[in-house]
Amino acid sequence: DCTIGAMDHYDIDVATSGIACVANMVTITGHDASDLPAEPGAGVIMTLRTSTGAGTWPSVVAGGGVLTEVGTSTDGWATYEWPAGESSVTLMFNYTDPAGDTPLVNFDLEGTYEEQQDASHDPSITFSEAGLRFFDENTLNPAITALPFQIAGKPSLTLPATGDVTVQMVRSVPVGGENPSLACESLVPADSIVTIKLAGLCENPGSCAVPTPDITVWDQANTPIAVPIFSSPTANPEQSGVDVDLFFESQPTLDEGVNNIGATLNFMYPDAGQISLHGEFNIPFDNDLAGTLSGDTLRGASEPFVVRPFGLDIDFSGDRAGGGTASFAADANGPAFARAGVAFETTIRGVQWQAGDDDLDNDGLPDSDADLSDNGLTPNFGNETGTDDYAAQITVDTSNPGVPGGVNGTMTTGFGLIDNINNGVSGAAQSLAINEVGIFDLDAELVDDVLSPAVIGYLGAADTNGVSAGITGRVVGVGRIYPNNFSVTSSSFGPRVNQNMSCSPASTFTYLGEDFGLNMVIQAKNAQDEDTVNYIGDFAKLTAFSELDIRAIIDIGGAADNDLGSKLVNSTIAADFSGAWVAGALTVSGDMNLARQPSGAEEAPVENVQIVFGPIDDNDDGV
Repeated sequence: DCTIGAMDHYDIDVATSGIACVANMVTITGHDASDLPAEPGAGVIMTLRTSTGAGTWPSVVAGGGVLTEVGTSTDGWATYEWPAGESSVTLMFNYTDPAGDTPLVNFDLEGTYEEQQDASHDPSITFSEAGLRFFDENTLNPAITALPFQIAGKPSLTLPATGDVTVQMVRSVPVGGENPSLACESLVPADSIVTIKLAGLCENPGSCAVPTPDITVWDQANTPIAVPIFSSPTANPEQSGVDVDLFFESQPTLDEGVNNIGATLNFMYPDAGQISLHGEFNIPFDNDLAGTLSGDTLRGASEPFVVRPFGLDIDFSGDRAGGGTASFAADANGPAFARAGVAFETTIRGVQWQAGDDDLDNDGLPDSDADLSDNGLTPNFGNETGTDDYAAQITVDTSNPGVPGGVNGTMTTGFGLIDNINNGVSGAAQSLAINEVGIFDLDAELVDDVLSPAVIGYLGAADTNGVSAGITGRVVGVGRIYPNNFSVTSSSFGPRVNQNMSCSPASTFTYLGEDFGLNMVIQAKNAQDEDTVNYIGDFAKLTAFSELDIRAIIDIGGAADNDLGSKLVNSTIAADFSGAWVAGALTVSGDMNLARQPSGAEEAPVENVQIVFGPIDDNDDGV
């Protein structure tokens, strides 16, 4: 993107709390001066240190560079060599002895560039010996605490599920060796019902939409519970959360040879963006879950995860959202909607999942026949930070031509991208235009910007478990699109076509009351003066001689024309053109004459007579 500048500083992204037995992922992104992603450059060395001089950098989670341990394995010191073409890296970090090393850790980056010294770019993390851990059981690795993206409005366990978000209550237990607090042990036995106070936090955008929708969490009895979500930078949002009873059971994943014990969460967030889950457990005396609560708590938070809009709803001046039919045509008898090549106002909305809109294949994308006009809005869509300006790229579905026996339509050059998306809706005064006559299905895909549009995953999410991280949309039956105008592409006249003898030289005039021959080809056109070859069959509405409105005039300079139309008589031109249009062209051929006065009285010759026409194809807009 040409708006991204040179590398200026680093941005660090890490959870605000961690557990000694759980490795944490630290994401470091190069930024330019405008806080947009930038590449540090091949061979640039970034030195990693911790404020406590403790911790371990064991591995690279996502990145193509080289991570090298410096000093001892627990002094928090390492280097990372950036490769070419990379602007972000995610590293695993362990902090196994918060009691001895102090629990608050800040990361220091040294070298050619450093982290920007503010809370948004350089957060600290507080480690505890025990706490709540959120992870994806579907990965079969509880050390991977990144959560899969979700779909706005869809319960997380409803197909297609991108993963199994699981919460555990764990404490660090020694397993010997250099890092004694490495293994996690559940604080509760299997098959326990535990009350945990839950809340959410809007991470990107940091300000939740107003009014702020709740997260719905289904408890152990499958009862939906409304859980509040707060705007950043709310501290400890779980303290203002809501109690939810969860069922803790043995999970398939093994940790140190023992089944993990955790509660699988089924939850739903109706908006888009990046959020995190936060929990708090009030520790009971004597470890009796039904006993007296101590007031001391265990806390924990998930890593921020993405919730993408389910789909893109395409509408035209609010027609379909209001139940209108002005933009919908089932066949050639449908309403005239727009002229070929002429812009019609178009709006894109990011919308929530709705039952029945993805029941054909359960792929997380709207079905081909899904009507998204009544789906709820995702108002955070378009308000994200640190991204390009999202846009929707609209294309004409080519699986069916615009008319039976016709050709595929395309977006008119200069149209096809809808952007300026804010509060879930595209900006006003944006339009599409289709180059051909017919009825068309339109497809939409999320792209990064309008300058060099590329299909992307929302907020950088990647496809997971066969579910696309991109956003698509579709609208069917857009039409009827009809010609912008008609043009005469060829014409000729033949004087005195019915005389039985030949004259030499040939006649250059025709007597009043005597037929002259008229031959012309009329072509349906779009606004760019291109032929609309789909103006055929039932889609060709100009089907009668009377609709040609042929007239004879004498052009009078500086004054009204002399209209001889009342004297013009059709002798042999067909009265009905049904089925005569071929590739958007109509050949009109036959004889006409200018009638004499009924009395037969002598008349003066008329000269410079022009044959003109004003065809109307029955669309009620004067075409």
